[in-house]
Amino acid sequence: MAKKKMLLVMHNFVGIGDLMVKNLDYLNVDFDVLFYDDTPKFRYESVGQKLEGFLRKIFLKDRTFKQSLKSDYKKTALLEKASKLGNYENILVLNTEYFESNFIDELSKHTENLYGFHWDGLNRNNDLLDKIKLFKKFFVFDLQDENKEANVHFLPNFYFDFPEEGRVEKVYDLLYIGTFMEERFGKLVTFANWLKDKNFKFKISLISFDKKTIKKKQNSDITFISSLVDYRENIELVKKSTALLDLKLKVHNGLSLRFFEALKYEKKIITDNQDVINYNFYDAENIFILGKDSMDRLDYFLNSSYQPIDENIRKQYSFSNWLNVILNENK
Repeated sequence: MAKKKMLLVMHNFVGIGDLMVKNLDYLNVDFDVLFYDDTPKFRYESVGQKLEGFLRKIFLKDRTFKQSLKSDYKKTALLEKASKLGNYENILVLNTEYFESNFIDELSKHTENLYGFHWDGLNRNNDLLDKIKLFKKFFVFDLQDENKEANVHFLPNFYFDFPEEGRVEKVYDLLYIGTFMEERFGKLVTFANWLKDKNFKFKISLISFDKKTIKKKQNSDITFISSLVDYRENIELVKKSTALLDLKLKVHNGLSLRFFEALKYEKKIITDNQDVINYNFYDAENIFILGKDSMDRLDYFLNSSYQPIDENIRKQYSFSNWLNVILNENK
């Protein structure tokens, strides 16, 4: 049986996987895809198991029993799918934390080139260290996590480079969509007040699944939403904005996808991630660093024009080049 060129394995989180598939199609890559949720819906094995779950929930207040069964079912179903795979020239695994070691080990039996890419800080996932040993190469988006002796290699995030329709009319001067965090909220309220006083049009949306938090923190300038934002919807909002706001997690310094959205769509970005100064696309006219740049300059920054970045630099951060680096095609 002839080998397929590539298998993509990942959690299709907020539809990012769908866009990766679209980009792979655009590049005419010969590939298959296995998403984390591509398994049959969970069903109880028997009436007795279902009854046990009900009794545990009612009398023991145990709400984890069914979730534990679903988790075990998912692991078994994924492992079964992996065992039935053909052979591939390359297999690329993202969101590695979602997949068990025995599943990844099974994948390694179907290729000589098993690669991984991790979208989070390694220090937040202690069980990843044993999994990394199973990969030919494992990539991380945070330079501080790089450890080549341990087979961990730095590779920044990317922007999708499949063709899109032309420019979209601007609606917002600034856009921020992020998860609600108590330590950020006061700063966001202050920033929203500043934007409003300066007559900037902005959209700040915070994701929270806690109804009490939403009710307690209601603010006329900040929108609370109780569901994740599909990445395609996020991109459409980016296109309608002049500048983006990025607030990093304390546990890592890797650049989020926002920086590469800004690079692709020529958007300014305001960030508290000072590590961006070490990237070759950094330009103080396009990137305002909170805690480093003078706040007196922020009004000018938002009103001034974006400075185009050299196309050769921009292409370094395209999905096409990102994939080439992983598959070792340009080294």
